[in-house]
Amino acid sequence: MHYKMTNSAENLYENLMNKKEHDSLVTCIATCYDSNMALSGSEDAKIKVWSLNDELSIRTYKGHENTISSLTLNPNNNQTFVSCSEV
Repeated sequence: MHYKMTNSAENLYENLMNKKEHDSLVTCIATCYDSNMALSGSEDAKIKVWSLNDELSIRTYKGHENTISSLTLNPNNNQTFVSCSEV
């Protein structure tokens, strides 16, 4: 899900995007403040790259065998990321 904060006291967040492309629970996400890209990792051992502008999953990585536990984007190059999985 992709949210933005609102000024309404009743509704603190506005839902901008809601996609269900992982086969299991999403366990982590990573974003870069100056990028329109996000990453999501899941119990399905997949990493999805998301275009926030287009609201689409644009790539899937399947290198891990277990739950993705952590993701981070390189702040100097948002085409590079590091991921960790459970043993």
